[in-house]
Amino acid sequence: LNHLEENVPLGNKMLFQELLNQYISTPWGATGSSTPNELLWDLETAVNKLIMQVDDERALRSQRQRIFS
Repeated sequence: LNHLEENVPLGNKMLFQELLNQYISTPWGATGSSTPNELLWDLETAVNKLIMQVDDERALRSQRQRIFS
C-alpha cells in the first residue's frame, strides 16, 4: 500500500487514509471483492481516480488563471 500512498497528492493524504480505513473495515463480501488482492485492486482504482480528480482540478485552476490574468 505504500506505493499507492506515495502517489497521492499531499492535500489528499487524509482522503487516502479515509479510503484506506473504509476498505480495511469493510468485510470482503461487502465490496464485491472476494480476495485480498481484489480488495487491493479496488483500493488502487479508487486512489487512481482520486489522483486523476486532483490533476483535473489543478489543470482547471491553471486554465482559469491563464484566462483571467
